[in-house]
Amino acid sequence: MSEGTRWKGKLGEAVVIVASILLAFWIDAWWVGREEARDERESLELLSRDLNAAIVQLTEFADFAQQVGTEGLEAAEALSTGDVHDHRQLSRMIQRASDRKTVALPTAAYTDLVSTGTLRLVRNRDLRDAIVRFYESAEIAQRILEKNSSLFLDGHIYSFYADGLLMWRVDEPWGHREAQVVATEKAAEQLSEDFEYPPDYFWSLPTNSLEWHRLRSSLSVTAHTLFMGREYALEVIEDARTLDAEVRKELEAR
Repeated sequence: MSEGTRWKGKLGEAVVIVASILLAFWIDAWWVGREEARDERESLELLSRDLNAAIVQLTEFADFAQQVGTEGLEAAEALSTGDVHDHRQLSRMIQRASDRKTVALPTAAYTDLVSTGTLRLVRNRDLRDAIVRFYESAEIAQRILEKNSSLFLDGHIYSFYADGLLMWRVDEPWGHREAQVVATEKAAEQLSEDFEYPPDYFWSLPTNSLEWHRLRSSLSVTAHTLFMGREYALEVIEDARTLDAEVRKELEAR
């Protein structure tokens, strides 16, 4: 065998080896890309699920804030005009104004995207930026709702019950959560049929007293805070719907 033939054989072997290596790299890259595409799709599907769960929760909060805020204003107006004929019914309205609904937006999918570095797998840069912006603004809105609840709501109406001016009543479910309803029913079972609540000390005070003024003011602050919270909730709902539409559009394109 001539020297030239020998070199051609070695060159052919080298080409085959290099081609095999390149093919292996290509197959590995193809497989990794396929796995990443699958992870991206699963992450976006979970993100869409969380967004829709957030929309449901915020819609419930907005409805709650509208209802309770409206009743609070109605109670404040009744106290302001002195048009108070049914103390028991008005006490119930005031009691409902002291109820609270916590907002805890689901963030499991987004937290997983960030903590595992999977966010980089979202190939659409604009969508990736939109996801980050939404959760940053949603977190701020949730923090505002929590602060408003602790600073402006908690303690306002509750202080009248703590001071003994008004009585908590358990003759009808007043809560908006199942646990409260069950607790109310259990408490009611322990009361005899002829049980009567002691009179509210508040109603024995003159309408121009400091306590009446405080309660009117507290009801107005509560209503205003709830209405403001409702607006925050509606803004986040709109942003969540917009982002979800973008996520679904991306999924359909895959």
